[in-house]
Amino acid sequence: MTPAGDIAGGYLSMLVALAVVVGTIAAIAWAAKRLGGVPSTRGPLRVVASQNVGARERVVVLELGESWLVVGVAPGSVSALDKVAKQALPVEPTARATFQSLLERARKRPAAPEP
Repeated sequence: MTPAGDIAGGYLSMLVALAVVVGTIAAIAWAAKRLGGVPSTRGPLRVVASQNVGARERVVVLELGESWLVVGVAPGSVSALDKVAKQALPVEPTARATFQSLLERARKRPAAPEP
C-alpha cells in the first residue's frame, strides 16, 4: 500500500469512530428527552403529573408547597390554567405485560394464511 493509501485509511477509520461517538451521544440525548430525563427532587417545585395533549403541547401538574398548579406547556409558552389544593392521587393498579404473557398471546393468534 502507498503512503497516501495509509493516510486515507487512517482518516476513514477516524471518521467512522467519530460518527459512532456522535451517534451514541445523539441516541443518549434522544432517549433522555423521550424518557423525561432525570427527575429532580431539589427545589420547591415538583412535577406531579404530565399528559401530552398534542404533538408539542402538554398539561402539567406542579406541586408548590400545599397547592398544585395546573399549567399548559407549548413551544415558547407556559400558561397557568388553574390552582388547586394539594390532594391525594388516586392509586391505579398498573398491570404491565410480562414477556411471558406477550409470548402466550402471540402463540394463541392464528397464523396468517400465505398467499
